Amino acid sequence: MISRRILWIFLSTFFFLFLSFQLYSQTSSFLDARTGHSSPIRHIAASRNSTTLVTASTDGTVLVWDSVTGNLTRRIIIPDQNITRLIVHPQGTSFSYLSPSSGGAFRFRGYSISTGNRLFDVSVDSLPLSIDYSPNGNLIAMTFAQFDSVRLFSSVNGRLQNGLAQGFGIVNFGVLSSTATTFMGYQSSRGLITYHRVSTTEELARVNTVPGLESLQLQSNNRIALARQGNTVFLIDVVSGAQLQQRTYNNLHSIHLLNDSTVAMIHFSDGRYSLQWLDITGLQLPSMGTGSVVRLDGVSGLFASLGNNGFAATRTDGSVQLHRPLSQSALPSRVQTIQSMGQAVRAGSYVVTASPLGIAYFAEQDAFQRLSGSNNVHLLQYATLPLPFQGTPGIGSLGEYEILLWNSTGPSRLWIADFSQGGSPVVRGVTDVKSRPIRRISKQGDYILLFYPDDTLEVISSLDYRRILEYSTLGLQDAIVFNNDYLIIAKSSEGALNSSLIRVNIQTQETAVVANDDRLVFSLAYLPGAAE
Repeated sequence: MISRRILWIFLSTFFFLFLSFQLYSQTSSFLDARTGHSSPIRHIAASRNSTTLVTASTDGTVLVWDSVTGNLTRRIIIPDQNITRLIVHPQGTSFSYLSPSSGGAFRFRGYSISTGNRLFDVSVDSLPLSIDYSPNGNLIAMTFAQFDSVRLFSSVNGRLQNGLAQGFGIVNFGVLSSTATTFMGYQSSRGLITYHRVSTTEELARVNTVPGLESLQLQSNNRIALARQGNTVFLIDVVSGAQLQQRTYNNLHSIHLLNDSTVAMIHFSDGRYSLQWLDITGLQLPSMGTGSVVRLDGVSGLFASLGNNGFAATRTDGSVQLHRPLSQSALPSRVQTIQSMGQAVRAGSYVVTASPLGIAYFAEQDAFQRLSGSNNVHLLQYATLPLPFQGTPGIGSLGEYEILLWNSTGPSRLWIADFSQGGSPVVRGVTDVKSRPIRRISKQGDYILLFYPDDTLEVISSLDYRRILEYSTLGLQDAIVFNNDYLIIAKSSEGALNSSLIRVNIQTQETAVVANDDRLVFSLAYLPGAAE
């Protein structure tokens, strides 16, 4: 007998597939790069915010695309035809690349996307093992197979920075913290993860993990990494080094983490590529036969993640095909801002989904009865919830029958949608309009945490929705409610060149610094006593 929980997950996923076909008649689209490139595309890369896609050709042209609309926004001429690495600024404001030079060296050049002007042109003596922007876009980190294995460059002028100017062994993968104050490196041959403070090169921590990993990609919490070793995919806790999951897949070509719950997996067999969407909600790697598979006809073998906007693949005819995932995670592990297609929360006997097109909901029991013994997807009935605003909704679970609702695209008040009366939910506003856009919301214990883009956190009561406190600190990363009495706030101050945990008594607002350790910001969501 199939459990109700498994059935609910199945129905949710089934509904997402149905809704995606109803709302999006196309799950893929094309960028005709032939309008700007006269030769084959050599590299493709996207910004961290997933809105900017850059293609580089052997004819010395770089095309910049809006990955959401598919529009070509700029064509830039560069002096190099043989690019070996291409990266895009996290906010899509610039790009950088490496190309071979004389004597085995490489030219490292950066360009502004808005003006098309060159930002810098410097030389590096060998090809790096890894290269990427810091999350804030201020620095570019490279790792090398030599003594001075880690180098940091300014993304504005390409100047080599003093931080980490020493030998660390061969670092195969490196990533900077959100304010570029901490560096995490992975040494494949030793299976070693180390954390260093950028300003002093002080080693903060080291942990052993699985050796020989490739293609490490971090989730948004900077704690969980997706990686591969041949045909085997791993989920690794980069703070403890623990191997959380591993699973082997056939004919694995590459893996691409789109967001915390969705992976695009590329297979290559008999001269053909195929794309498989995997849902890793709950940190579980699905089996080989799970997830929708799309055959990629005419693909040339270059791929780029577009985050929530999908996945890009270059084609032999010179175009770029954009693939949109049909479904995302059905059950988020933590209450969080839900803006992307195919995520859901539960309210009483209803499953509620949010997408840029609005909010839809369906009754679990009704869907079960209609689908039992039938494969006819058109029997699945759903309703839409009228929105009290114009914009993309964000939703989050508040209680057994209630969900939080807000406008995620601008200043918004909070609404409650109450499903306790059945299929006619009652929507009511519970706060005044906030002066700033709400970046994300988290319901924890008796409190609701509202995060704003200006490093400000507001705490309101989940009982009467009154504001209890507002806390602002430069470099605010995350916060949790601890034992229902305290806020534990993680911050990383670029000016102070360190990170810390701050404890705030929710009632008295008494504040104390409880830890100064850059690595702790990776562990915040996993502290014992954190409210779920």
